Amino acid sequence: MLLSAHQSIGVPQPLKLFGTDEQKETFLPRCARTDISAFLLTEPDVGSDPARLATTAVPDGDDYVLDGVKLWTTNGVVADLLVVMARVPKSEGHRGGITAFVVETNSPGITVENRNAFMGLRGIENGVTRFHQVRVPAANRIGPEGAGLKIALTTLNTGRLSLPASCVAAGKWCLKIAREWSAAREQWGKPIAQHEAVGSKISFIAATTFALEAVTDLASQMADEDRNDIRIEGALAKLFASEQAWLMADELVQIRGGRGFETAASLAARGERASRRSKSSATSASTASSRARPRSCTC
Repeated sequence: MLLSAHQSIGVPQPLKLFGTDEQKETFLPRCARTDISAFLLTEPDVGSDPARLATTAVPDGDDYVLDGVKLWTTNGVVADLLVVMARVPKSEGHRGGITAFVVETNSPGITVENRNAFMGLRGIENGVTRFHQVRVPAANRIGPEGAGLKIALTTLNTGRLSLPASCVAAGKWCLKIAREWSAAREQWGKPIAQHEAVGSKISFIAATTFALEAVTDLASQMADEDRNDIRIEGALAKLFASEQAWLMADELVQIRGGRGFETAASLAARGERASRRSKSSATSASTASSRARPRSCTC
């Protein structure tokens, strides 16, 4: 997730599409070698309607002064460089409107106030970032004033494709576990894979994974051609893949039965294979779990 956000919606993609030669020479080598980049668009009161964003970038000489709060800042907790969308007030000599900027995170006035936690994507470095009188050189503006919304939405087109790609990988992993377990687990005199109810679930996971990979490959090829408007295809791929991934995961849990609901650590603690892990890691999990249990427990 960190790498995907860094490359697809962080600094590299907007600069590749809309940056000047000077900006590319300044920032892209850093993004390739050392720096992590983040994407800051959403705000506490602005979600799917980015045209309402309230963070401001007020022109002041050769700089812009940023003030506002950004929510769900993907990579924002650990980033060195930020792509920030802010509204420039319309004034004499300034067209105004939502505008994109590259911002150094070590600039005075930037505070990361929280690292957010979610039900999934436990490793994501996503947070809340506050800007207070942060000065950004005009040379760091991406594109003209007022072009920020177009830049953000265009950048998100290709960024969306990382989600169906992840869902394809999840589908293949679900299929692997389902096949292994259903071949080894016997009920009513034969492996459960040979029972129609389980076989239909496995075939659904296999067919759906194949479909997701086809959709991802096609949409990615269209994006790589650099001549297609993939707003609809990118959105459809993300929607279809995310919904089907939930269904595949649900089918896998049903195939695994009670073990699908039991945690990996709990399975390992009682000597069952939890996932594709080495014997040493399973032993470590078992040891850790036994240490955590009260010695007097008889349940």
